[in-house]
Amino acid sequence: TIETDMKIKANQIDLEEVIKYIPGKSLMNLGLKKVSGVANIDGSVKGFISDSILPEVNMAFEISNGNVHKAGYPSARNISLEGYFTNGKMQNNTTTRVDIRKFHAETEQSSIDLSGTLNNLDRIQYEINSDMDLELSEFKEFIPDTLMQDARGRILARLVTKGVLPDSIGNDFVDYLLETSQFDLIINDLFLKVDSTLSLDSLSGQLTYDLHHFDANGLHVIIPSY
Repeated sequence: TIETDMKIKANQIDLEEVIKYIPGKSLMNLGLKKVSGVANIDGSVKGFISDSILPEVNMAFEISNGNVHKAGYPSARNISLEGYFTNGKMQNNTTTRVDIRKFHAETEQSSIDLSGTLNNLDRIQYEINSDMDLELSEFKEFIPDTLMQDARGRILARLVTKGVLPDSIGNDFVDYLLETSQFDLIINDLFLKVDSTLSLDSLSGQLTYDLHHFDANGLHVIIPSY
């Protein structure tokens, strides 16, 4: 058994330099072409270490001016992150907690802001608040052609959700999300093409969902004549 009592503090960590120490094959497997930004960490490790005991870990972390370029995905830029990690007084998965106090990222035409918490790694409890400004044309290549042949236009979305993550994601989890989530959507000039016979143009309006209650305001859409 080893007793520890350490303070850890590191400022202005250059992620582009750190990433150079990761084997190129690992980066290739992850599809990462570029990672950059500045990180700060400030925390402590205190307690005993053995085969069955872990010390208590508390760590604040920050990232600013982050950029990530992953093959096949829009490049993310202006990434900022503030958070806190602890494995709790019992120093195990059950008392582990991650607080994301602020997360921001942008692509060429879209952005996301997010905050939330994760608790208990053995049975993850989550709480997420997010605001998104999405240009669909940036992501249409990730929508299967069998579902949508074309999609473009802007969506402003606010999502609030909390619950427990299941061991596997299935149709039941979609129903669970609808029971534990709220969202507001502002749609601006959407064009959606399902196939050669079905499309929607100039779709605009506001949609609100809260616990099985759905409201639509100011909806406008052009349906082509056939």
